[in-house]
Amino acid sequence: MAPHQKGEQVPDHPRPYEPKPIDTSNVTLTEDILELTELLAKNAHDIWARQRLAEGWRHGPQRDDARKEHPSLVPYEELSESEKEYDRSVALQIVKSMEVGTTLAERPDPMTDQEFVAYRDGRYAKALEYYDGRAIRNQRWYHFCSVYTLAVSIAVTPVLLGDWPKGHGLILAAMLSPTIALVAGASDHFRFHENWLSYRAAWDALQRELRWHDARVGPYAGIQDRNARFVERAEDLMSHEGGEWLARHAGKDRADSAVARKV
Repeated sequence: MAPHQKGEQVPDHPRPYEPKPIDTSNVTLTEDILELTELLAKNAHDIWARQRLAEGWRHGPQRDDARKEHPSLVPYEELSESEKEYDRSVALQIVKSMEVGTTLAERPDPMTDQEFVAYRDGRYAKALEYYDGRAIRNQRWYHFCSVYTLAVSIAVTPVLLGDWPKGHGLILAAMLSPTIALVAGASDHFRFHENWLSYRAAWDALQRELRWHDARVGPYAGIQDRNARFVERAEDLMSHEGGEWLARHAGKDRADSAVARKV
């Protein structure tokens, strides 16, 4: 706990003092950690009380420095909510500061702007170009397969019923019909639709990360080393998309193998 606690008076300081605590506004704690914070608050109160009792203080109806009496020398559960909230607030800030310190400890030296620019103009830019190109290509193939399947399906009947010499219409329909299944099967096998949406989603997410980073908002609000955070989040997005691609195609391969075993 802070040294000036439980109503203690703070001595005057000859020079202006500007407190600069660690920025923990962007730290989110889990329910388990929040429960631990309550235990830390109780423990902090017990430490303070034990120190006071060791110094000869005792419980009293009001604070009396001369008589060494203090109304807060009671079990934590008997404190008023305002006093409990003080202990909780201090414990919570300690836990959050430790969380920030752990994050910073993973990279002792902040990522410089030069390092960030090199990453942004290198690997990040190539990833954007890759996802954009893949999205466009898969979109075009999906549209082609969809339009071809629809157009040929509609055209087969008129071809059969048309006034063609020497059975040419029947031959043409017989040639076109298998291509419907072929094109539809190719579209499903190569996952043009799923790939198009996935690549475009990855591209959008990466673009959004850069806008958040530059504006210092969202996950970059109050972050000291936002350049390193950007790289970490961008790499996670790329890794996630790669895992999604493997899952899509591995699932397709497993399904095809199952069908083959049944045939």
